Amino acid sequence: MTGCGVYVLEGPVARDEAGPSAIVAFLVAGLVTLMAAMCFAEFAVLIPKAGSAYVYTYVTLGELFAFMIGWNLMVVAISAPIPLSHTFSAYLDSVANYAISNGTISVFGKYNVPVLAEYPDILGAALVACITLVLAKGVNESSVVNNIFTCSNMLVILFVIVSGLVFADFKRWTDVEGQNDYGKCGLG
Repeated sequence: MTGCGVYVLEGPVARDEAGPSAIVAFLVAGLVTLMAAMCFAEFAVLIPKAGSAYVYTYVTLGELFAFMIGWNLMVVAISAPIPLSHTFSAYLDSVANYAISNGTISVFGKYNVPVLAEYPDILGAALVACITLVLAKGVNESSVVNNIFTCSNMLVILFVIVSGLVFADFKRWTDVEGQNDYGKCGLG
């Protein structure tokens, strides 16, 4: 499972903080994720019931912890589409030379509230509405759409990796002493 953070955070973190050691961080994160996936696979074999983490927690730790995990899953399921849709609309807006945000600002104006965005994200809300409609159509349709998005996501990531390996300047993969404020090789 790959979230939208891979398109937002990795560039600035690698450029400004970690440097070449970002590759080590990716490998460690991949290993930890692989171990978590193996745990879920083992749970799925040992407890063959629908319900994912809620059921696994209920069987192993009891009702109270399962209750907390269930509500945690609910909050994540409700709040996760927000940054994803905002990221998608921001990228689409940048491809459109910021015509979408400028048009929205010209119609609605800018908000001057510190905890809100500067303007309403109409495109992001439309994306959430479209995904909700696909999910409401049924499991088969949403499964097909999910597979299409997952495959396209993996193709984009594979393209970026291959392009990076082909066009990388490996002379830049060094840490000049004293230039990194984030620990040895950016791992601190």
